[in-house]
Order: sequence, then structure tokens, then C-alpha cells
Amino acid sequence: MVKRADPGRDSSFSNEDMDFPASPLLTGAPAPGTHPRSGKSILIVEDDAVVANAIKETLIRLGYRVTGIAKTGELALEQVKEFMPDLVLMDIHPATGMDGIETAGRIHRLYDVPVIYLTTITDKPLLYRADVCEPFGYIVKPCDERELQSTIETAFHKHTHDLQIREAYHELEQRIAERTDELVRINRTLAESEQRFRGLFEGVPIGIYRTTPSGQILDINPALVSLLGYPNREMLMAVSIPDLYMDPEDRQRWRSRIDRDGTLHGFEVRFRKYDGTIIWVRDTGKTVSDESGKVLYYNGNIEDITERNQAVEALRTSEEKYRQLVDLAREGIWAIDAGGFTTYVNPKMAEMLGYTVEEMRERHLYSFMDDEGKTIAADTIERRLQGITEGHDFEFITKGGKRIYVYLAITPITDEKGVYSGALAVVSDITTQKQAEEALRASEQRYRDVVEDQTEFICRFLPDGTLTFINEAYCNCFRLNRDECIGNKHPVVFPPDDAQKMKRHLAALTPENPVAWISHRIVLPSGKIRWQRWSDRAIFDKNGGVIEYQSVGRDITRQKEAEIQLKKYKGTLEQRVQDRTSELSMTNLKLEKEIEDRKKIQKKLTISSNEKDLLLREVHHRVKNNLQLIIGLIDLTKTRAHEPIVISTLTDIMAKVQTMGLVHTQLYESKRFDKINMRRQVHDLVEMIAGFYDHDHLEVTTHIDCAEIYLPVDKAIPCALALNEIISNIHKHAFKGKRSGLVEISSPVKGDLIRFVIRDNGVGLPSGFDIEKSNRLGLRLMRTLVEQQLHGNVTLTSKAGTEVVIEFPIRPEESEDGSCTDS
Repeated sequence: MVKRADPGRDSSFSNEDMDFPASPLLTGAPAPGTHPRSGKSILIVEDDAVVANAIKETLIRLGYRVTGIAKTGELALEQVKEFMPDLVLMDIHPATGMDGIETAGRIHRLYDVPVIYLTTITDKPLLYRADVCEPFGYIVKPCDERELQSTIETAFHKHTHDLQIREAYHELEQRIAERTDELVRINRTLAESEQRFRGLFEGVPIGIYRTTPSGQILDINPALVSLLGYPNREMLMAVSIPDLYMDPEDRQRWRSRIDRDGTLHGFEVRFRKYDGTIIWVRDTGKTVSDESGKVLYYNGNIEDITERNQAVEALRTSEEKYRQLVDLAREGIWAIDAGGFTTYVNPKMAEMLGYTVEEMRERHLYSFMDDEGKTIAADTIERRLQGITEGHDFEFITKGGKRIYVYLAITPITDEKGVYSGALAVVSDITTQKQAEEALRASEQRYRDVVEDQTEFICRFLPDGTLTFINEAYCNCFRLNRDECIGNKHPVVFPPDDAQKMKRHLAALTPENPVAWISHRIVLPSGKIRWQRWSDRAIFDKNGGVIEYQSVGRDITRQKEAEIQLKKYKGTLEQRVQDRTSELSMTNLKLEKEIEDRKKIQKKLTISSNEKDLLLREVHHRVKNNLQLIIGLIDLTKTRAHEPIVISTLTDIMAKVQTMGLVHTQLYESKRFDKINMRRQVHDLVEMIAGFYDHDHLEVTTHIDCAEIYLPVDKAIPCALALNEIISNIHKHAFKGKRSGLVEISSPVKGDLIRFVIRDNGVGLPSGFDIEKSNRLGLRLMRTLVEQQLHGNVTLTSKAGTEVVIEFPIRPEESEDGSCTDS
């Protein structure tokens, strides 16, 4: 019985180490408002009392039971053994004793309890070593409550899942083991069955054969080779069966009876052995025919009855010698009186039926048979009384209730007056042979079922065209009756070309290449011509002669018709392609001429465009140089002037000229001669004015937030000059008496209206200032540029500085919008 821990017990720390209320923690009760988690118990392995108790408090608050706190790995193993917790929180590096990794490994091996590591160290070698113990998680101290709860629940889920997997795996292994044992038993049974079959054929003392109707040997067993005294199997296989008969007429009688009845039992005949010795044999045979009844081959066995015949001769002279031979005979001997009661059985006969000789005496022959066997036995004895020499197969019931098959060669016994007084039977156990025949019959039936289920036409025929087998599909195709066709020729009607092709096809088959494919036409009984594809295999004898042909075919008329139709469509398509190609060739010639003409025109346009570009650049270059010359002259005059008003005026003039120069500089440097990038123009303008009005004790900061605006030259120049006037006035007048100033320039674009807003945080406009009544030259110039050339308006506002707004319309195609913020 596993002992569960007292939730309040701590085998490593005293109550003095705890600095929290005792009742809920010592009793293991969940804190108010929490939900117990199915009573899951947890062992804490931690050498730091404060950390351990903090974790314990958190676990109890989350609804878990704490079985205890262990300071060392050794104490942890003891508590796991004693309380069997559901999970262990393991400090990976305790101060003393075993480390957490070794302790976790032992817990994993001995108790299969999930372990979660508590650690403050995350170096890779340590984590790699810890992973060998297959931990269920890591928690880095100090512990986060959510992480702690999530890791624990994940560990419980994973451990439960692992247990389910192991149980399923164990169950699967058991099933595999059981199935493996079953397969081993089945394989052993099959091997034993195969061994018995081999023993039947190879080890049975009776000679077994299989021959064709013409007498060619198809198969023999070692007992027959030994019976006829041949040195080896191959030499006997080369012999024809009729050559073994001492009297050729015996062979004819044998053929007549077996072909008539399908079976032949106890046919006694003389054979010539390899050394010329004459022996008596008993031949038992059976025909194997196809569905039409045509004989394919004979199965049978031959027993050397020379000794038996000699024994029978001896019996006539000495009953004692007879009994000795009968008692030692390999076959069962059974004598009955006229009423059918047993008068004598030899030990072999009694052994066959599982009785002793004494138990069988005076028992009726029919007591060992069922009703069908009784009828057959009575009929056989009657036929023997009529002088018909034959045997018959019977089914006997042994003492243990087992059914065996035997062959009875029954000889009636008559007195000197010819009155029937009983019968003598020689009995051979043919149970194994019957089972082999049944297995062979079942195998043949399975083969026939597979063949009959095929949709392909299947047939076998002799070199002269005689059919030996056809399947249902073949019959349906040619509207034939199977029973009427087997053994006869089926004259398939070919068109003349296909008939010659078929003859060459069959003649080309050789032992080295016995299989070939052919497609040909046939004429059906309805007169329709169909296409068929056949695979023909020639079966050769050992001398290379064709014994038989086996053919498998299918109807490919639809495929051939599709090929013919496709060939027809292909011819039509090729003609259309040729016509279209000729048409395209003429069109291409026209296009080539047109392209050549356009190239010439394009070349002229390119030359003209290059000349215009060169002329425009030259004009812009000269304008820019002239403006630079003017600026230089003004600057030279400015250096010689001494009056402030003159210097200020010259500076303003230089700024205006420089503004126009900046516009032409952009035109000169840009690939576009029709428009000016106002965003760049504002940047250059601010930089230029800052250079002109460089103040010794004033720092002016300008923030620019302008859209990507492109204006045509006729609007760019007045716009730039207006902006020059505003920014220049700000530098000259806005920040008097200040050490720093801020200028903000923005240009939002709304539809077809452009708006420039310039703000400063300077001293503002004078009280009562009215732009409409102002006579200052700069303001009048700015208003003239905006109102008359740009068809816009100017607004001035004084609030915490000055704000100037310029608005003017522009067509949408004259601008390209973007956004930019610079300082």
C-alpha cells in the first residue's frame, strides 16, 4: 500500500522557517476563491527555505496538495517512495548531496513520476545533460505564478498522454506477438503440409506418373524410376510409354477403357524393365480433361505386382504359403463370405481401419461403409461375377471415426460348381493420393475462375488450329458455343493482308522469343470488321517443336478509329497551318516594311529631340551663368557699400536673383524641363537665405513638411519669389531681441488647391497691422506675385508669432503628390 503524505508535513524545514500563516498551508486546504485541481499532489525539492515555502504557498493557492519539501536529492527519493506524489518540482542545483539531474533520473527510472526542473542556470551543457532524464519542463526562478501553473498542467497532460501511449504500445506489442505466433503456427502447418505432399510424391513406394495421350511422359516420381530399373529419372522421361508394354495390344486396351470411363483401376499388364526383365504391374489411371471433355493428360500410379502374382500362384499350391505372403503384404487383404461377413483380414488391413485382426473377424463389410459405399461395393462384386476385371475407390470409416480412401481390387470366389461363395479383396490406402487430387482439382478450379473472370479474350489452340480452351469473353466476342468449339477448329476470318501478317507472326515465335504482340483486323460473324490486339505465346517441346499456342487479346477498335480520325485531323490541321503560315509570311513582310519605315521616322525624331534638348540645356546654362554674373556684381557692390540700408537692399536683390537662379539650376540639373520640384526648391531657398542673413547671436531652426509638388516654370518662379520675401522678412524682423527662433514651413495639397503655410515663433506683427494698407515694398511684391501671377491670395495672422498662408489653384496634372518631413 502506498502511503500518502500529510500536506502540512515538511521533513526538511521546521515551522520556524515559515513566515506565513500556518492553517491553510499546513492543512493543504486551498485558499479562498481557488479551485482544487482534482487533488493532484506535488513534492518540492529545494534547499532554499524561503523559495521553497513561497512555491508551496503558490501551489496551495492554485489548488494543489504539497506532500512535502526536501532539501536534498536523497530526502527527495525517500519522500517519493513514501508518498508517491503526482509530480516533483526539482531544484537542479541543491547545495549538498546528489544534484537535481541525478535525482530526477532515479525518480524517472524507479517510480515513473514526472519531474519539472527549477533552475536559475540556463547554460546549454547543463540543459543537454538534464534533457537525458526526459524532464516535463523547466521553470526559471523566481517562479511566475502563471508560468508555474501552465508548466505543471502541461506536465500532467503530457504524463497522462505518455502513459496512454505506453499502454497502447504495450497492447500493440501483445497483439503483434500473438499475430506473430499465429503466423508462425500457420507457416509451420503449411511447411508440414508441403513436406507431406513432397513425401507423398517423392517418398511413396508406388510409382506415380503423368503422361500425354500420345504416351509422352510429363512427370514421374523416384519410385517409378526404381520400379522400372532405370539409372536415373532423365533416361526414363525420354522413353515413350507404349515402348514399356510387352504386348502393344495391352496399350490399346488400356487407352480404350480409360478414355471410355475416365478412370481405370487394377489394370494388370506386363512391362519391360531397363535391363529387359519382364514384370507384372497394376496400373491405376485417371483422365484429366478440359471443359469440352477433351483429354489433356493422364494421372496414375503403377505398382509392381509381380510378387503378388507369384504369391497368388503359390497360394494355389500351398495355403500356408499364401497366408504367410498375405500377412506380410504391403496391401490390405480382406476375405468375405457370400453373406459379406469377414472371414479373414491380414494385419495391414486391420491396421488401416484401426482395428485388430480379431476385432474385424465376422464383421460385415458394410459396417465400415456409408450407404453410398454399400451400393458401390455390391455393384462392384456383381460386375466381377460377370467377368469384368476392375477395381474401385471406396470411403471407409476407421475405428476412431476417421474417413479414409482405399482402392479395392475385388476377386469373387466360386466353388467347383461356379456358385459364388465369397470374395477376396486387395486393399490399398489411397487417402494421401485422393487429397493430392482434390488439391490439384481445387488449384485448377481457381485457375479457371481467374481466367473466366477476365474481360480479355483467352484461348489455347494446337498448331493445326484445334481449340483446346476458350474463356467466356472469347465465346461472347465470336458468338461461339464452348462445348461445340473445344476439340475443333475455329476458322477466324481475316482480311487477306491481315491473314498473311498473322501467319508470319506465329512463324516468327521461337524458344528464345516465345511471346510477341500483334494488332490486326478480323471479320465477325455479323460481317463487321473489328480491330484486335493479341499477345501470343508458343509452347515448345524439348526438341523445339510447337506443342500449343496460348493467346490473350482485347478489342482495340475504338482506339484504332480514334487514331485514324486523329491522322485525318492531323492532315487537315497541317494544311491549315501551311495556309496560315503563308498568310502570316505575307503579313510579316508588310510589317517588316512598316517597321523599317517607322525606324527611319523614329531616327529623325530622335535626332530632332536631341537637338532640342541640347538647345534647351544651352539656353538654361547661359541663363544660369548670367544670373550668377549678376549676383556676383551685386555682391561686389555690397562689399563696397557702408550704409546699412544699402547693404540690406542689395542683400534682398541678391536673394531674389538667387531665387530665380535656384529655379534655373533645377531646370539645368533635372531631366525634366517643364516642371520644378517645389519641395526641393523650398529646401534650397531656406539654406540660401540662412547664408545671406547669418546672425552672430541668433540660432534659427527651420522645420520643413512639404509635399512632393511639381509646378510649371511660369508658376514656380513667382511662387519661389513670394516664399523668398516671406522667409527673408522672418530672418530680418521676426526674432529681434531673441537668441533662438523656430520657423515651420508646410505645404498640404488638397485637390487642385496648393497651400503654403509659414509660421514663426517671433515677436509677431505690429499692433493694428493691416496687409491691405501696408506700403512696404516686400509685402506689395509678395501680394503682386501671388494674386496676379499665381491667381491666389495671401493671409497674415499674428498669434504667438506670425503665420503667413499662400493659396493658389493648380490643375491636377500639374502636380505629383507625396509626403516628406525634414528639419
